Amino acid sequence: MASLIEQLQADATSAQVPVTELLRRAKLIAAKLGLEDFRKWVDAELNGYSSDTEAPAYRKVSGTPMWLHQIRGWLPINFMSTAANDEVLMSNRMVTQPIGELENLVLRGGQFFDMTFSAGIAAEVSRVMGAEPTQVVTRVNQSQISGILDGVRNALLDWSIKLEQAGIIGEGLVFSHDERVKAQEPAVVYQIGHIENFLGHMGTNTGVSTVTATQNSLPSGDALRALIVQLRKHAPALELSTADSAKLESKMIELEGEAVSQAPDQGKVRRALLAVKHYAELATDKVLEIGINALIDRYLGPKA
Repeated sequence: MASLIEQLQADATSAQVPVTELLRRAKLIAAKLGLEDFRKWVDAELNGYSSDTEAPAYRKVSGTPMWLHQIRGWLPINFMSTAANDEVLMSNRMVTQPIGELENLVLRGGQFFDMTFSAGIAAEVSRVMGAEPTQVVTRVNQSQISGILDGVRNALLDWSIKLEQAGIIGEGLVFSHDERVKAQEPAVVYQIGHIENFLGHMGTNTGVSTVTATQNSLPSGDALRALIVQLRKHAPALELSTADSAKLESKMIELEGEAVSQAPDQGKVRRALLAVKHYAELATDKVLEIGINALIDRYLGPKA
């Protein structure tokens, strides 16, 4: 039967074993060896970092500050040169959520995740932008969230290797008296403390936030109805064939149906608008094609 240390090493090198499971195993080892400081780090990873606890360096991520425009959707925030400090603070965030929540987000897929700001910050950004109160987030790449998981996995593997090098392996689920004593020796504690230094001072937790899956919501029904009016106005000038005109009309009717719905099917709206763009590309008037596509692109917003 493999010892706890050997099992932790084997699991830490397998991408199939969740980081949450590795942490639970490490918590058991730390408890059996009486390593209270290390156990506190494990608990913080399992339960999340409180507002009065400094988060580790590997939990710092960088992204793009975004705001939700009522018509154009999500847009990057453009900072003036005099607001460089604000840009840095809004771009660099500390992720404090439990590791299990981060694992679930990554498993759900998606290229980007959003980190929200407080209502006060959102209101201030809206004021500066001259817009109605809106949502403000930092959009981070999925790879950065995955990097947090890798940071914890690597730390646990390094810790188990250091214990093994110090002769602390255990037998089955049990550590000997000598091993428990050795785990408290300064040299060994120092090696484990190297991992605990992840808890070292990182400055104030400016920008602590919850990470959520990116929601690419389309603008309001009023915006869609206004867009349809413009598309209806310019459609005859496309001079499409009878068959293509009928197909375009079918998509326009779909859009009009969704525009008056209390719960528009956003996927259906996107697909219909992309179809309209396709028919615009068939027009001989390329200036008209560019104009129609620009209208649709402004509505759909930037690619997330």
